[in-house]
Amino acid sequence: MKEKIDVEARVEVARNLFKSGYNCSQSVFMAYADVYGIDKDFAARLTGPLGGGMGRLREVCGAVSGAFLVAGQEFSAENPDDRDAKTMFTGMAIATIISLVIFAIVGIFPESC
Repeated sequence: MKEKIDVEARVEVARNLFKSGYNCSQSVFMAYADVYGIDKDFAARLTGPLGGGMGRLREVCGAVSGAFLVAGQEFSAENPDDRDAKTMFTGMAIATIISLVIFAIVGIFPESC
């Protein structure tokens, strides 16, 4: 059984990473990197281009991209025949977007990310 993740603590880590200069995608993914044994520097390089809405184009929110990368670690679709694993991200997308809108409202990730 996996250890329960303290989401509140991870939000605080993400907030502090963002305040220290990482973009929103980096902040979200790096807040969970240690849980999945991912090197912090690799996590920063991997997610760097996703900040500011993918290359600062203000398209797909970088925080959403980072959250999907975290979800991929937790609920991987490694088997190409596992349709359930692939489609489960649709519901997660809706929940993630709603959560991130709430985060923006309470000031965790301002519009300028």
